[in-house]
Amino acid sequence: MEIVKTTHSDEQIRDFIHSMYKKIREKMSNHSPFSPLWIEDVIDVVPGWHTLTLHTRPWGSIAMQPIEIKDAWLQEVLSFLAMEEAHVDHPHVIKNIEVCYGPHCALDLTDLSLFCGLTKEEIITIHMRTVYTVRMIGFSPGFVYLDGLDSRIQMPRLDHPRVQVPTGSVGIAGMQTGVYSLSTPGGWRILGRVHQPLFSLSNDPMTFLSIGDRVSFIYVHCNSCGAHNVYEEEI
Repeated sequence: MEIVKTTHSDEQIRDFIHSMYKKIREKMSNHSPFSPLWIEDVIDVVPGWHTLTLHTRPWGSIAMQPIEIKDAWLQEVLSFLAMEEAHVDHPHVIKNIEVCYGPHCALDLTDLSLFCGLTKEEIITIHMRTVYTVRMIGFSPGFVYLDGLDSRIQMPRLDHPRVQVPTGSVGIAGMQTGVYSLSTPGGWRILGRVHQPLFSLSNDPMTFLSIGDRVSFIYVHCNSCGAHNVYEEEI
């Protein structure tokens, strides 16, 4: 394994990963005779926050080779990435997602307010007025990790995760914000809830959001919170 030091910022690294993800996906789908030979062994590419994982055919040519051949294969991949220019074309279209920040949905808004030293209304406004980028999808099907959270409303995870987080919950964990597409255990600080489905097995694609999408939140009142929403006049 080779460790490479870099002077790039976290955001530049995330942009680079996103750019390389798109380029490798394009190579996988083009089937061009000019594509690098190593691409034939790749069946999937998965971007993470600071990682890019290539999945190869379990019984493909590279999987059955000795470690020296595998190292040479990896060097070809790294050489390809080094030669490619990292360029991120942010989509012009921003996907607006309706979220309720009302008392019934914002389970941790009071704690966020105390921790950040801001009013509930200020936290909601800051969260809504940011345009986020989908950096990765994982943990559970359709769970999106969004980049761009304002440092003023960042807060660590819960010390003791909840056994069940409601579907559509919008959470904060450190420098990330995200949306629970399914009801699962979780430790993110919940400040709202999305009521539109973000994941469905019957849809194609199954996820409403994709890697690289730009997202903003729009405040709406759900039936459970609408009549009792104490923030309505402030937003």
